[in-house]
Amino acid sequence: MNILVILAAMKLVPDRMDDPPGRRMRMFLLLVALNVADSHIFAQPTTQQLGCPGCCGGGMMDNRYAPNGYVQTNPILRSAFSVARQTSLMGAIETSPVQFDKVFVNDGGDFDGSSGKFRCQIPGIYYFSFNIQTYDHKYVEISLMKSGQKQITLYAESDERNIMQSQSVMLTLIRGDEVWLQLKEGTHHAARSFHDNRITFNGYMVYANV
Repeated sequence: MNILVILAAMKLVPDRMDDPPGRRMRMFLLLVALNVADSHIFAQPTTQQLGCPGCCGGGMMDNRYAPNGYVQTNPILRSAFSVARQTSLMGAIETSPVQFDKVFVNDGGDFDGSSGKFRCQIPGIYYFSFNIQTYDHKYVEISLMKSGQKQITLYAESDERNIMQSQSVMLTLIRGDEVWLQLKEGTHHAARSFHDNRITFNGYMVYANV
């Protein structure tokens, strides 16, 4: 019912002390008008573009249902992976992408363990990290590559100790971009791993640019 119609009806009802039914009718119409106004102001659902790591990637959110004001309504856009290498990585004359033989997560299927490459299917902002254990008396220099271009590098000097090292970065990717790890060429470079997964590579979409 339109608020203006209710207010107009109120004017037709006399407001006299000697007319209790009329006063009650005006009060009733006033309460109805307030109820209509309240529902009009506060019951209108709104939507906002938001993203959450590795899941909706900026899907439409509706604030009618969730306690925090947002609930995912487009769960299609997602991309995340976490993989490990269970054998040590030894440097060679020519460099090549690091391959992985253990898959923890590959949501979206964008990571190819045999080639060691992540291939972007959804344009957006992505977070990547990798962890390695140094090899005693060997240097280690592993770079994160994006479509053939070096983005970041993890480096450690030759030492008798085996220590854990890590690196991370956020990148803007477009569809078709490939990301992988690459050990520097040369037999004096290596990284240690065993069945307990000491070399790992992780990545997920922070939000989509679609």
